[in-house]
Amino acid sequence: MSVFISACYIVKDEERVLAASLDAVAPFVDEIVVYDTGSSDGTLEIARSRGAVVVEGHWDDDFGAARNRALEHCRGEWVFSVDADEVVQGDPRAFRTLLRRSAVADVVRVQVANAVWDSVDDDPLTVQMVRVFRRRTCHWTGALHEQVVRRGGERLSGTVSPLVLLHSGYTVQTMAEKGKTDRNLALARRELDRALEDGHHDVTVHRVNFARSALSSRHFQEALDALEPLDGQYAVQPPPADWLPLAASASYCAIQAAASLGRFETARSWIERLQSWGERPGALTRVRASVAMAEGDFRGALDLLRDVTEVTDLRGGRVTEVSLLLDTANCHAALGEYDQAADAMLEHLRRGAGDMPAPQMLAIVHGAHLPVEEFAAAVPPALVVPLLGQLSTLPFAEVSDVLEALLATAPSPAPVLAAAASMWPSMSLPEALPWSLRLREAGHPESCPLLAIAGSAEREPVDRLAAAAVLHEVGDERALSFVEHVLEGWEEATWPLVEQAVGMYSPRLRDLLAASVVEA
Repeated sequence: MSVFISACYIVKDEERVLAASLDAVAPFVDEIVVYDTGSSDGTLEIARSRGAVVVEGHWDDDFGAARNRALEHCRGEWVFSVDADEVVQGDPRAFRTLLRRSAVADVVRVQVANAVWDSVDDDPLTVQMVRVFRRRTCHWTGALHEQVVRRGGERLSGTVSPLVLLHSGYTVQTMAEKGKTDRNLALARRELDRALEDGHHDVTVHRVNFARSALSSRHFQEALDALEPLDGQYAVQPPPADWLPLAASASYCAIQAAASLGRFETARSWIERLQSWGERPGALTRVRASVAMAEGDFRGALDLLRDVTEVTDLRGGRVTEVSLLLDTANCHAALGEYDQAADAMLEHLRRGAGDMPAPQMLAIVHGAHLPVEEFAAAVPPALVVPLLGQLSTLPFAEVSDVLEALLATAPSPAPVLAAAASMWPSMSLPEALPWSLRLREAGHPESCPLLAIAGSAEREPVDRLAAAAVLHEVGDERALSFVEHVLEGWEEATWPLVEQAVGMYSPRLRDLLAASVVEA
């Protein structure tokens, strides 16, 4: 007997990531419903091109409400809730078999894992989350960090799937681009304030949600303040078993906030509480190592990390060997042991993870005198675009050699060329020249950095004239108009300056301008 499965999305301005997510989920489901909350980019066109049911909805600062509105358009017996910045991995046939045989279960938990650069969470764990549920018996609740609950309020019964969702939405870069940190913090604060005003008996969920959002915004004191009542509560009475995952989440948030503020004894007191609740030794050792790193005791942290193996903690999160490699690389780099740091970093990359910020990786590459070609070859194809996103925020001179290496190793040159094109403001003219020619050869003349430089009022007139001269040599008819605009606004212009700027790159344009000067 077959089961009908609906994939369900809520989206806004997700053209950069949506196609990959839809393509990945298609074999697992029978329909895809995309509820849009006001996109102004190509999100809707991408969804429709994949055959999705597209609903043009609205946004009211409530994730749970938006997901429930999307749910109304689903037809499936089971709903698979996926975010636009997630890509599912697993066996579609095994997934359907699991649902067909789940006669009692209301929900199915899957693994959600960060697989991108520069996570806002310093502890990039893989966490089990409810993402699959029966449509008729379950719905969403909560404006932020929303959760699936049974419609009648009864306890959920569930099972676990080996599916993995690779998630990219909570990187520092993505959060900054979309303003997610400020938005989430405001929503979490509103939810907590409302719960306190309404006199809810237990506001633990709201306190933890607020603390998580405050950590993402780097408001460490606010996170710690929100959790302080739980500190006193747990000191008197440990949480009941079914609240232990939430209490553990509170503890890990408090540890990170306290360590970030330099309050290491406070962090250790929360670790001791985790230990008293039965937290696994490997998870405790890992978090002790993270506190040691915050203190600057990198040698001590390395000694601790050597004893850690993969383990699932009380939150349901997994401490993986990949995340341990990241910590190891950071410790060795902080100690100036760049060769060991490079070994750990490259192995971290080869395993398909990338949680180390680009500036730290480049420091290791240069400190270890690692050939950039070896570094680029270690970057998995799925992580090329996230890496380019980080590199494009840095000065071009610092990353030009890495871009050259990625151009040779990436599956497609298009994203590398696009990243280089976006970096024109920090390019010198000699740096802009080869990338401009590459972009033109690839059929993208409008993205040419020289074109941007020639037309930019922010650049020096000499640079703009030189860029226009090169454009003239490659046959771009706009070159002369750029020259005219520059000369009109350049009060200090003299013929020797113009001749020098133009003649080096285009003797023909220099002669043309000289003739016009003589005629005048």
